[in-house]
Amino acid sequence: TLKFDSCKEVSDIGMRHLAQGTKKTLTSLDVSHCPRVTCDGLAWLAGTAGTPPRPCTLLSSLNMQQCPRVRDAGLTALGIGCKALQFVNLREAQGVTEFLGKIPPKHKCAPLGGWS
Repeated sequence: TLKFDSCKEVSDIGMRHLAQGTKKTLTSLDVSHCPRVTCDGLAWLAGTAGTPPRPCTLLSSLNMQQCPRVRDAGLTALGIGCKALQFVNLREAQGVTEFLGKIPPKHKCAPLGGWS
């Protein structure tokens, strides 16, 4: 579990290093109020960026409240790569619209246990 709530300096480069270093251990991540996190950072978590793909396979909880640069494409990547994801907080993530319908059925993560 890692909590970076309100860390203004957390960026996609940091997310890349985080994903590479914790891909087999990270279960919960809080990047709420981190304005520099974008879809690129989420793609690193999901393993859809980089070669070979290395998703954070145990990630089950992700808090992205008030992350203004998160968009549908990043959430689609999470749905494809983070199969254990059970809880996502997207409150006040204004760049997010209807995204779950865009994920191919064979790639969707487990049914979410919590959603806000």
